[in-house]
Amino acid sequence: MKEAIKVFVCSHNHVPYGASHDIYENNYIQNIKPFITALYRYPRVPALLHYSGPVYEYLLQEHGEFFMLLEELVNRKQVEILGGGYYEPMFPLLSLTDRIGQIEKLTTFIRQHFGKRPRGCWIPRSMWEEDFPAFLNTCGMDYTILDEENFKAAGVSEGELYYPYLTEDQGKVVWVYPVASVLSSQFEPKNFRGQVSRILTKGAFLEIKKGTPQEFKTLVFRPELRAQALPSEQDRELFYAQLFAELSEEHQGIECTLPNRLQRLEQGFRKVYFPSTHARKRLLQSKGANYLYGKIVYLHTLVNQLRGDKSRKKSAREELWKAQGCDSFFSDAVNHGQWGVKRQVYRSLLEAEKITRDRGVFLPSVVRMDFDFDGRDEYLLQGTDLNCYIHHRGASVIELDYISRLKNYVEFFSEGEQEGGALFKDVLFSPELTLFHYKAQGRECKGNIRWCGEEWYENIEIDRVHQSVGLVSPLTIDDTYPYGEIRVYKKFELKKNALCVQYRLKNTALSPKRFNFTTQIHLSFLGCGLNRFPVEVLRNGNKTPVLGHMEHLKDVEEVLIHDYKNDTFITLGGPPSFDLWLIPHCQDEQGEDTYYYVSFLPLQQLILAPEEEKEFSFFLKFSNQST
Repeated sequence: MKEAIKVFVCSHNHVPYGASHDIYENNYIQNIKPFITALYRYPRVPALLHYSGPVYEYLLQEHGEFFMLLEELVNRKQVEILGGGYYEPMFPLLSLTDRIGQIEKLTTFIRQHFGKRPRGCWIPRSMWEEDFPAFLNTCGMDYTILDEENFKAAGVSEGELYYPYLTEDQGKVVWVYPVASVLSSQFEPKNFRGQVSRILTKGAFLEIKKGTPQEFKTLVFRPELRAQALPSEQDRELFYAQLFAELSEEHQGIECTLPNRLQRLEQGFRKVYFPSTHARKRLLQSKGANYLYGKIVYLHTLVNQLRGDKSRKKSAREELWKAQGCDSFFSDAVNHGQWGVKRQVYRSLLEAEKITRDRGVFLPSVVRMDFDFDGRDEYLLQGTDLNCYIHHRGASVIELDYISRLKNYVEFFSEGEQEGGALFKDVLFSPELTLFHYKAQGRECKGNIRWCGEEWYENIEIDRVHQSVGLVSPLTIDDTYPYGEIRVYKKFELKKNALCVQYRLKNTALSPKRFNFTTQIHLSFLGCGLNRFPVEVLRNGNKTPVLGHMEHLKDVEEVLIHDYKNDTFITLGGPPSFDLWLIPHCQDEQGEDTYYYVSFLPLQQLILAPEEEKEFSFFLKFSNQST
């Protein structure tokens, strides 16, 4: 007896939380509308749909007519809705309570608007862990779908690939169906059935023994993977119409169906255990992803410590969930110009932190904790207006939050970033090194230069009363290491709305040392655009606008920065006057979503005799009003 071939036509759609209105609208016009419009005209073609929570919210607010159409498709049993995490979360990195909470939030939304509880769960990027069956079962999910590569990693051969499989953890069982991703991205709609038949008739298991439960060859087919290559809405709608017209015709041996219909049939089953996809490798590949993960873990702990106010705890938890999306851990959002996505992630995290603070009870503090899980504690200077995270590597600031504006001024956006991602990374270099050579060569710059930002500093002081932390650089006697005899002492102190960094440089050599000192201060901005560069310098009491290109500024008293997007004024100052290297970095021109950071490098020209010390300081002051 020949086995039947079951095909699930599946459409997945997601836009990251925090993306712009234009990106959501373009996604609706180019991806959602053509598929649903064509599907509605072919009632004999069933489809499996998964939309993330932010997409549902946008459609409900901007395209109410779409929901009416979708409700009709669900009511006539042409469409089955897949559940999943509300914000397309990075499931393997989440706690069990956050996994369940994200799924239940989307499940509740689907039940409220479509009247049915989903029985299947979408796993973002097919990122699997071996304990997933237990928590999916706990959430009431009977099945999920995974990429065919997951099946191959589990040892399933080509000939056995396209079948429904059972997998299990702690006695909890779920069905898993394979996504034919290669077919989905390469097929031609006018000969779809022939292509499916050729793929599924490869290998063994083409005959079923009489008297045994019937096995169905089954695959999940995602036509949008092919349609995305088409240039216009009209081309995509025609593409889907051609596909659905062929699928509407009766064809012996191939049937379009839905998982809830298939699971009601008595059938044989195959069992497999899927290995982990090792999502945590991403934390080793990207320091930005690793810091974000550490921040999420820290906030999860704070939220769980809330007692007595269930409403406040629920609000904080939902803000935390908004920051757990996959896009925040990968570069996809950045590659599409969605700088606002990661900015919104930090807004949500800081909003969650604000909610956890008891009004009138919160006290500034110094927290010592391993935030990035590298085996060494970092330091959090936690104030009413500012949060400052200090790392041992370079004694640098890896996060600086202005609480009232929910803004982190140290943001990780570029995967290949060499300079960004920290404040107060110190450099000692020869007075002959020019700004041009520094900018052109960056970290590849050769010669008499010492990158203190790559050294591991030691803690020498923690003052919880005055909210300060002191660190010192290692002493290097090696003559081949430039300026290794110079010890750098740094003390970070939080003063309400200002961060002050006090320096003490000591020459431990037996001969005088002449060198320049600078510290790299990279501040990130969004939405200003280089046509409205937000920097002025104060000289002799007069303000002078900076034009927005690389330059060497002399005799600067203070640097005045206006973050237009967040209506925040920042002042950089310190010595009575100093020279300044200023380097703007515009990453992408996207109008209101233009992202860039600006490198401020204040200079100190030093000559130190043996055992001589030099002290100076720099500060960053934040305000909601112009000074």
